[in-house]
Amino acid sequence: MRMNKVTCPRCGIYMDLLAESESVSGEKVIRYFYRCPACGYRLSASVIKVKKEDDSVVLSIAK
Repeated sequence: MRMNKVTCPRCGIYMDLLAESESVSGEKVIRYFYRCPACGYRLSASVIKVKKEDDSVVLSIAK
């Protein structure tokens, strides 16, 4: 993922790109988002879901 300089719509300062992950019913969900270090405003960048099916791995990427 290429990091772009994104400014906060509330403050106008550069936002940080962060990621968080969780496991939900056999599926791994990774969320990338921008967060303003000043006011905490969040802006979703993308969501990646990883799921194991039989002998394969299925990736689902949503923007």
